[in-house]
Amino acid sequence: MSGIVGLLAFSDTWNVVKFTYYGLIALQNRGRGVAGLALVNDDLQQIIGTKGEASELEVEGARGWASIGYVGRDRKYPLQLGSQVIVVDGIASDDELIRALEDPTQPLKFSFISLTKNGTLTVRRDSFGLKPLYLGSFGFDVVMVASEPSAIWAVGGELRRELDPGELLVIDRMGLSMRPSKREKRRTCSLEYIYMSRLDSVLSDVPIYQARVKLGELLAKDYPINADVVVGVPETGIPVAIGYSRASGISFELGFVKMGSYVRTMGIDDPFMRLVGAQLKLNPIKSVFDDRRVILIDDSMVTGNTLRNTVQVVRRAGAKEVHVLLASPKLVRSCPYGVDVPDSRFLVNEGDVYKRIGADSLRWITIESMYRALGTRELCTLCMGGQGLGDEK
Repeated sequence: MSGIVGLLAFSDTWNVVKFTYYGLIALQNRGRGVAGLALVNDDLQQIIGTKGEASELEVEGARGWASIGYVGRDRKYPLQLGSQVIVVDGIASDDELIRALEDPTQPLKFSFISLTKNGTLTVRRDSFGLKPLYLGSFGFDVVMVASEPSAIWAVGGELRRELDPGELLVIDRMGLSMRPSKREKRRTCSLEYIYMSRLDSVLSDVPIYQARVKLGELLAKDYPINADVVVGVPETGIPVAIGYSRASGISFELGFVKMGSYVRTMGIDDPFMRLVGAQLKLNPIKSVFDDRRVILIDDSMVTGNTLRNTVQVVRRAGAKEVHVLLASPKLVRSCPYGVDVPDSRFLVNEGDVYKRIGADSLRWITIESMYRALGTRELCTLCMGGQGLGDEK
């Protein structure tokens, strides 16, 4: 999981470094662990990086009229390849990156933005539409590209459009040129809708918030439960819980108070730190749970450790019953395309899982209901036991 951004100004009066910096902060939901940016100013190419959050990048005093940035877990980005620096959403070897830069016609399973020493941006979305990529601008002065439209809006830019699968853009001081490329059968990552994208984003003309509310509505239709309250696990479970409440008539309430900075537990390797992160973002409002039958809705379950901790928190807050519903189908195998889904040996999806996490019941949304909620079947569902890009082993 990662987020990428690129900007180019047609005038030296603009300093786009801070726009890149804040764009990366807006994309922090897409990955944690490493952040970095590269800039060009008067043929000077500079890379600034950190092993922490995007907000920790030291950009004070940095100036550039062209810049690219990365947030995620891969420590090699931004990567210097000869006279270019490149950032990637997905998994790619150095050889694959070199071939992608040399041959714009070959199919790609990753998206990238590169920046040359003279300030030319090359942007290409993967051939399957697996990874989102959007084009924006600041009037006629600055062009911006980002993994999500919310990053463009967050820095005051105007969204122009979504890049087509396989599309190539070349942006320099003379303007922008578009080169359509051969596209494969579209397979947008289903977890973009369910988990990864920001709540205020749009993907393929589908508002993420509305998609998650619809997931909740279909969960209510598929799994009617006699309960007193519906609670969503922050942040992504909340709109799903709102949808369940609307469709079922059961009251929705906020059940947790977020403590400290924003914490995402998916993708944190250390089990103890994952549980600490879960506790930090899940301090319960006890009056919501005390002596009540609770429907607890989360976006997905990977190993079950975090969800088990959440159920324990709800139990300690006084819940009589805890029924868990998940807005993702069962995750049954790892992702070869860069999403943090671990090896199938560590995934929990069989047997009496509800007992292992301490719940009274546990249900996943079906793949068919997910298709209906998202309004498309052109999705990669490989990690859910469904269709991938056709090259899986």
